[in-house]
Amino acid sequence: MYDAGLSRLQVRPIGVTVTIPDDDVARLMYYLSCVGTVIEHDNENDILTDYENYDLLDVNQLTLLLTLVTLFEPTIFIKGGVFILDPSLVPEGSSNEFYQITDERINFHFNDEIMIGGKTRKILKVMACTISWLKRFYYNPMKNIMSLAEKPLPPPPPKLDYPKPTYYPMPTYQKKPKNEDCCPCLIY
Repeated sequence: MYDAGLSRLQVRPIGVTVTIPDDDVARLMYYLSCVGTVIEHDNENDILTDYENYDLLDVNQLTLLLTLVTLFEPTIFIKGGVFILDPSLVPEGSSNEFYQITDERINFHFNDEIMIGGKTRKILKVMACTISWLKRFYYNPMKNIMSLAEKPLPPPPPKLDYPKPTYYPMPTYQKKPKNEDCCPCLIY
């Protein structure tokens, strides 16, 4: 806690331990989840931060995820003081930590703003992290996914020529008129 006369700033760690699946899409979803913790943004796409169910994203959702993580790239947050690259602020055994900053005397909550993609967004918290965290949850997954996108698509499967079906006439049964003493017969 920082005490400067009239002001009593309180910096409180608020992070929780999570397990992220070993997948580049899940890592980017976790990154977006961390962004959502530090800034105010629309939560319309909660599925994009549900990293435990990363394999449920469809193509449109994956495209939106990549668009958002590109928009919310780390340099913006580092320059804005929202991501703090200081390993001494990260607990041992972790590579990131979230902090809430408040002032008890005047009931102040740190709530600055940052401009991202032409929109002003409120900063709700800050996150301390390491370079290795940024590489693991942003830069390496982006590089891997973009390299997959640049690979040429495999050729389509060969067109198979199936033999045309042969049709045989089916026999039909008709009844003779009632005035004849005959049973139904087979007519070809």
